[in-house]
Amino acid sequence: MDIAAMATSLKAASLGTAVSLAVTKKAMDTQKEAGAQMMELLEKSVQPHLGNRIDIRA
Repeated sequence: MDIAAMATSLKAASLGTAVSLAVTKKAMDTQKEAGAQMMELLEKSVQPHLGNRIDIRA
C-alpha cells in the first residue's frame, strides 16, 4: 500500500470517528434537554394539598 492510499484511508477513518462522536454528542444533548423538560413537568404536577388526609368513615 502506498503512502497516499494509507493517508486517504486513515483520513476517512478519522472522519468517520469524528462524525460518530458528533452524532453521539447531539443525541446526549437532546436526551439531557428531554430529561430537564420531564423534571420540570413533574415538578409542576405536584399538588401538595392532595393526599394529606384520609377520610375513614364506615
